Formats: sequence, C-alpha cells, structure tokens
Amino acid sequence: MGVLKSILHYIGGKPNDIFDETGKVKHVHPKSKWDAWQSKYFNSPEYNWRSHKGTKNAGLKKEITKSK
Repeated sequence: MGVLKSILHYIGGKPNDIFDETGKVKHVHPKSKWDAWQSKYFNSPEYNWRSHKGTKNAGLKKEITKSK
C-alpha cells in the first residue's frame, strides 16, 4: 500500500493539510515561533509599521502644502 500511495502522491500531489474542517487556512506553528513573530513585528522599531518614516512624513507633506 505504501508504494501505491507514493505513486499517487507523485502523480496527483500530496494532500494539503493547511485547511481546517471549515475550509479556512490554519497555521500550525509552535508557540515559540508565534512569540518570536510578535516580538519582531510589534516590539522592534525596524519592522513596526506604525513607526515607519513614511507615516511620519505624511503629516509633514500636508503642512508644506498648506503653507504654499
């Protein structure tokens, strides 16, 4: 049975296991990986989109155009 299953996976592809019973994508990662992601994107000023220079300069551009 193992050989037949391997051949079917080669021809048709392996069944995906990224969806749950309702059809939504599920992410199965250990808690340590989620914690590392949280600390990277929310605690690090380099990756935090709220402290990005583009958002800080947006207010500056409005002030420059008002003064003209």
